[in-house]
Amino acid sequence: MKGLVKNHCLAKSINDVGWTLFRQWLEYFAIKFGTVVVAVPPQYTSQKCSSCGVIVKKALSVRTHACKCGCVLQRDVNAAVKCDSFSRNRAIGG
Repeated sequence: MKGLVKNHCLAKSINDVGWTLFRQWLEYFAIKFGTVVVAVPPQYTSQKCSSCGVIVKKALSVRTHACKCGCVLQRDVNAAVKCDSFSRNRAIGG
């Protein structure tokens, strides 16, 4: 599969199938174990401040999120907090 993804004509379709299958497995096991899976849209998860919601543009090489509101987090931690917040609001019905 890894070699097929290098074919630029097929790469998106192959990756989409892989992610779809992964998501189906997650949903299957969530039902089996009595929990919920929430798909979080990836847009701006590492750029939107998890504290105030302002988009703080940064290059991919910048690994620290620093907002004018005073929130300073490692970039991936900021994205994780943002995703967790989204999923909790979504699960509640917000």
